[in-house]
Amino acid sequence: MNENILADIEIFINAHLSLKDDLSFSNWYDKECYYMQVENDLLEKLSEFLIKKYDSFYTVENLKKMQKLYILYPDNLPYKVEHLPWNVTCVLVEIFDDDKREFYINLCYQKKLDRQMLVYYLQHELYEKYLYCVATYCDGFSDYDLLVDQVIHICERII
Repeated sequence: MNENILADIEIFINAHLSLKDDLSFSNWYDKECYYMQVENDLLEKLSEFLIKKYDSFYTVENLKKMQKLYILYPDNLPYKVEHLPWNVTCVLVEIFDDDKREFYINLCYQKKLDRQMLVYYLQHELYEKYLYCVATYCDGFSDYDLLVDQVIHICERII
């Protein structure tokens, strides 16, 4: 991300973030609701600011996807994820299982999958079929690329 954008985001958040630690809440739920509302308001204002200053890409939805991506990879974005189209990455961040997400990241990177093909494979549970094939037929098989190609070929005939 452009360093100017990062600096603008930091300045914007510091200027608009007015959470007070001394607020008293009757229970944890009220406190969480308050902070969630503040976060949503902040994201909406930040989105408006970035869209005006930079590009229409910075929608609230995209900012939330960026936040999820940062939570998944706080230190460094993996090389393969960095080189995937944004619309593919948006689908990948919604996969909760780490192994499953990693499988689809590798698949998207190696096969140059677009969003439509990724969604297609997710809907047809390619990862689960891959695991089934590995457990049933490929004990000790070490060539990941060849195995994925064979599983895709088999799955496409099944689907």
